[in-house]
Amino acid sequence: MIDKTTRYLIDTNMLIRASNEFYHPDRSITFWNELAVHVREGRICVLKIVSNELIWKTMRSEQAERERFISKWSRTNVEPYAYDEHSDQQIFDSLQLVAEFIKHGPYKSKAKRQWDNTEKVADPWIIAAAIANPQCTVVTDEVTQGPLAGTDQLNELKIPFVCDHFQVPYTRSIYDVMQDLDIVADQAVRDFGSVIL
Repeated sequence: MIDKTTRYLIDTNMLIRASNEFYHPDRSITFWNELAVHVREGRICVLKIVSNELIWKTMRSEQAERERFISKWSRTNVEPYAYDEHSDQQIFDSLQLVAEFIKHGPYKSKAKRQWDNTEKVADPWIIAAAIANPQCTVVTDEVTQGPLAGTDQLNELKIPFVCDHFQVPYTRSIYDVMQDLDIVADQAVRDFGSVIL
């Protein structure tokens, strides 16, 4: 069971975006080190499936060195503390609720297939974990989309729309997390040498 003091469930894309756009590892060492402390101490929960995405998806990426940084950083600071969603019956039961909503929802077949493989897709697990742990807020950079956003949005599933359906709190702002957990990002360094890797 996820600890009751856990406040956030973080999505893969939020950490990748933080590295690529806001907190370059060679300029924001404090951010990454403090984030690691909150993961280690359980205030931020990273599911095992998200940990795997962070390590393997970014390691194989042909993107900038920053994404390779995320892979290395996650191997040290996330993987050892990642929560095994498969071991939690409450999360598994909530996953069935999410699956039923998607199956009977207004989305087109293409969109439904996006979340079919729950062994490789983290999004439904994140929402299921938040349903099972109502003290948690989902952190994602995905934009709210769904039937009310227009028919073209029926082709793609996004976390915020499903969160809205289940009344799961979410934020699209890493700044909300930083403010709540008192994370700063003001120390600049020239290389990865001082980052916990």
